[in-house]
Order: sequence, then structure tokens, then C-alpha cells
Amino acid sequence: MLRPVALALGFVVVAGGCMSETVTPTDLPRYLTSGDCPGEEQAVADPSLKKGGPLEGDVNGDGASDEVFLVKAKGDPDCSNFLVVDVGSAVFSTPLASEGGGLDLGLPFLKGLAQIDGRPGDEVYATVLTGASTEFLSVFSTGSGKLERLEAEGSYGPLFPSGASAAHAEATDCRAGKGRIVVETATRTDPIGWNVRWSYFRFDGESFVRDETATSTDPVGIRRDPTFKHTPFGSCATSSA
Repeated sequence: MLRPVALALGFVVVAGGCMSETVTPTDLPRYLTSGDCPGEEQAVADPSLKKGGPLEGDVNGDGASDEVFLVKAKGDPDCSNFLVVDVGSAVFSTPLASEGGGLDLGLPFLKGLAQIDGRPGDEVYATVLTGASTEFLSVFSTGSGKLERLEAEGSYGPLFPSGASAAHAEATDCRAGKGRIVVETATRTDPIGWNVRWSYFRFDGESFVRDETATSTDPVGIRRDPTFKHTPFGSCATSSA
């Protein structure tokens, strides 16, 4: 009499085990790491290492809100800070090293989200270097299916400037239109005047390529200049997620 019961119980246990094996994997996110750093997935998956953020917005362009944060682990400075974008079905990550060794200044740190390259979803921008009066930002996108840092053709490379002193100013904004950015630099020429240079870039699907350049002498200063007023990326649209 006990034997059938034991067999029945054994069947229930096995069946229960089969159900858990089929359900559990579908609940786990896919970690899409850069592949550049040993232990990146383990660091990104450790909630105790989350240090910066979170920011929330639609990064992958699917209409749902995603979470953006930083992870700070121990080890190689080039592989101890990671930018992470959790879109629910996947978790993207990439190393986010401070430029010029700014770890002692608390760099890098998240700055914001904005629609910068013209593709669906927001880009993430973070401060990775600071000078006496200027900060330099890196911009990241998941538009290619992985988390990548975007670059601008020419001397700017992966860094976008923002800031001003009494004699020099730099700014980056989206007022040039969808999928275009402008990097503006200004140098004081006299007590009130400035030499101003606008470098316009358009996104070609992979990076920002130089579109046109304009120069001018501003006799009344730059305080009312819309690029400097909205830097960095202040006039760029953001997702509604």
C-alpha cells in the first residue's frame, strides 16, 4: 500500500523540478557585456556594487522606462567602473574609465539622458574628465544593439566639452537639429568681445562626422548664446517613458 503512494510522491517532486527548470531561465536577464574586462558580468550583477544613479528613461527606444546606473568594483582602474543599462530583457554594460586619472575626484559620474544621435531612445552622457573650468563628457548609445561610446570626427573624439571661464568657454548641444550636434568654443578678445567658432556634426549611423564650421566675433558676450545657455545637451529632447 505504501509503494504507490511513494511512487506518486516521487512523481510530484520530479514534475515540480521540471517546472522550475523551464520557468527560471526565462526570468533571468541577458548580460550583454563589453567583453573587455574579466569579471565584468559578475560585477554588474552584484547589487552591492551599484554606486551611481539610477537614471530612468527609454534608452533602447521600445517605449518602456529603463534603468541606468554605475557599478564600481575593485581592481584595474580601467575595469573598475562600469556603465550599466537595464532594459528588463537585457542588461548592457561597458567600462567607464575616467580620462586622465580622475578617480580621486569621484569621476566618472552620470550626468543625464537625452536623444542625441537621432535614433530611437535616449543616449546616456557622463562626466569623465574635469579641468579648471570645463567638464568633458562621454556619450553612450544602445542603438547598435550593444552599449557603445559615440565619437565625433576630428579633435573632439569621444569627449564633448562643457564649461566656461573668464577667458574661454566650450559648449555642446543639440540645437542644430535631430541627429546633429554643435560644439561651440569661444575665446575672449577684449573686455566684452569673443571670437566664437561653431562646429556642426551629424550622426552617420556610427559616429558624428563634421558637417560644417562657422566663426564670428561676438561684441556683446556669450551669455545669451543658446548653445552655452543649454550646455551640455540641455535643449535635446528626452524620451517620454
